[in-house]
Amino acid sequence: MRAGLPGGQENRDVSLIITAPGGVIYAKSLIVATPGVPPSETQTFAITGGAGKCTGVSGESIHSGFTSAGSKIAFYFNDHGATAN
Repeated sequence: MRAGLPGGQENRDVSLIITAPGGVIYAKSLIVATPGVPPSETQTFAITGGAGKCTGVSGESIHSGFTSAGSKIAFYFNDHGATAN
């Protein structure tokens, strides 16, 4: 979903599915960016769950934004007393 904002910006409802060893991680965010341009600002995603060995994960993922050097994603997981499989 995209919605127009003043100043030519738009809201982007972004869902990520990240492949991890033995499973996948799901993350979601609402970001503001210029239409047709990859976001260059840092975005924070809520880690909303996972599958396989990642079932039940939660936390946040920080995406550095796109630059000419590429981008990076950092993961911060909540510890709810779960044990790894």
